[in-house]
Amino acid sequence: MGKERHKYGKSLATLVMALSIAESACADAPFAEVNSKPTPSIQETTSPAPKSAYNSEDLKQAGCPNNFIGIRNDYPELMGDPKKLCMGGVRIQVDPYTFYKDPKTAQTIKKANELGYSVLCSLVTHSKSKEEVSLAVRVATEYPCTILEIGNEVDNKIIPFWEESEKYKRLKKEPNIDSNTLNEQILDEFTNHFIDIYSEIRKVNPKIQIIVGANVDVGLTVRAL
Repeated sequence: MGKERHKYGKSLATLVMALSIAESACADAPFAEVNSKPTPSIQETTSPAPKSAYNSEDLKQAGCPNNFIGIRNDYPELMGDPKKLCMGGVRIQVDPYTFYKDPKTAQTIKKANELGYSVLCSLVTHSKSKEEVSLAVRVATEYPCTILEIGNEVDNKIIPFWEESEKYKRLKKEPNIDSNTLNEQILDEFTNHFIDIYSEIRKVNPKIQIIVGANVDVGLTVRAL
């Protein structure tokens, strides 16, 4: 230990001596020599704001707005904004719990159609019920939706479909049921619900495009299809 202390002490003394020599050398040099480069002066300049690279006609020729690019927008007062981003489509959520009580969703769909968007109406599923089927039929016949999406991420446990499902409530209490089996059985219940909605829409609007919402688990999406 004594040899180690001696070694580090000697090295420290050498470092201090070197720094002292360097400091004295700098002290002997005139300040003007140390700072030989002049400090550049700062001049304030004002430049005009840059002009937009494209005008609306250029954007149209470039394929803007693009109907294959869209964004979810549930607010009629913001419906004009997506076009500023070259988006030609919007996704509007249609919830049966609020649709008949609040006219905002209907107003949003109408506004989107007036602005020429491709409108994807996403039908929220809470449970397998006749009310949801009737809502889907009404949206398909009374509102200008380009595409109807039935459900979205229904295997996501925050989606109301799970907690509203009587079958899920019953199966969840069984002691030996595993999560995969539970998920598959509930997804089968949703798929039956999807078929009911699909069939009723086709009776009144055979040409509208209908898609089934994706699941978090891709394998369950394939099972549903």
